[in-house]
Amino acid sequence: MPEEVEERARAHGLEIVQNSGVDFAFRREVVDGMPEETFAAWRELTDFLCSHPSCTGLSNHALLICRKQGGDR
Repeated sequence: MPEEVEERARAHGLEIVQNSGVDFAFRREVVDGMPEETFAAWRELTDFLCSHPSCTGLSNHALLICRKQGGDR
């Protein structure tokens, strides 16, 4: 669960930057063939799905981006 992963990261002194599910994309061939208008709509929807907490928990793969607390950006 996303909350459990974040809790473990915080327990090790990490600050959560973003927790994203990454299963909400199409194959490159499909994306490359999209007209610009369709691509813009797809990108907006994909950005939402990848970063929304309820969707992150549904994803088979996730990317947890952290930073050391008190570290430089």
